[in-house]
Amino acid sequence: MGRMNRERSRAAAATGRTLGLRALIAAAVAFGGVTTWLAAGGPGTAGASGGGNLAPLSTLPVPAPAGEATYIKDKSSAVRLGKALF
Repeated sequence: MGRMNRERSRAAAATGRTLGLRALIAAAVAFGGVTTWLAAGGPGTAGASGGGNLAPLSTLPVPAPAGEATYIKDKSSAVRLGKALF
């Protein structure tokens, strides 16, 4: 019986060390992430400046590619084909 108790206590100690090591690694990764985030400027600097002048895409004209007339003879047929394909 004494031998089984020793084996159980060794297994429990190994499990405790494994969990402790995993917790330490998780804390180090979290610390590194927070440090990187703060070094990048923290909150509020996501590059979303000038958001007030955005318009819906439906209000903007669709740009025509340069030299479109060279490749497309009938624009309305091309539009119908495009709608049928997509």
